[in-house]
Amino acid sequence: ADTGGAMHLMGRRRTQPLKGRLPPEATRLVGSLQGHALVLPSARQPDLAVFAAGAPARTIPLPAGSAAAPAAGDLVAVAADGEVVLLDPARPERARHLELAGHARDVAFSPSGHRLYVAQDRPELREYDRFGDRWRGAIDLPGPARAVRSVLYGTHLLVRPAEGDSVWVLDPAVRVQVAAVATSWGPDMPLVAPPAALVVRRGGDVVSLDLEGAAPRERGRVGDGHDYQRRQGHAD
Repeated sequence: ADTGGAMHLMGRRRTQPLKGRLPPEATRLVGSLQGHALVLPSARQPDLAVFAAGAPARTIPLPAGSAAAPAAGDLVAVAADGEVVLLDPARPERARHLELAGHARDVAFSPSGHRLYVAQDRPELREYDRFGDRWRGAIDLPGPARAVRSVLYGTHLLVRPAEGDSVWVLDPAVRVQVAAVATSWGPDMPLVAPPAALVVRRGGDVVSLDLEGAAPRERGRVGDGHDYQRRQGHAD
């Protein structure tokens, strides 16, 4: 997507313009294995926009809300308050609606796309098996959550509490919380670098914490790392 909102498909050393323009409120762009570009809904922008070569851009109705898609781009999940909406862009008429006891605030897929995690205004993280089409239960949390993030290889889940500046680190394999760390939350951090290094911001510094011990232990620090990023024009 260029600065004017025009979409382009790049492949085999060629650039092909696509019909249609990026919605002005777009925040998430996902490429699918079918060669489509998906513009996911957001809290400000409802509906799913789909771009493909040789066809006009199309819009599929979806509610506004935090949305996610697996790496293959074959499913879209939207946290739509009292439910989670699941939609296959290739079969939009078969949208599914997963009801919740609480209010959905955010969604995240596991790296494989098999599991969907739902943060809500209840002290638990719900887990859904998309291929078994069933809820697999929940992971207990200290309080309500407003965001969830999966990490590379699926070794951990990162949850942002509804209040305060911290991150809860979960082990999805044993379904327990393994750490709670004070940090801000941004689009790029916190993150987990394999196998178990939690990377967070501490003021202007970027800090690496080892998660393999009984408590997170600092392993490295880049002083003024965030300020350097801002000076280079890559701030949030």
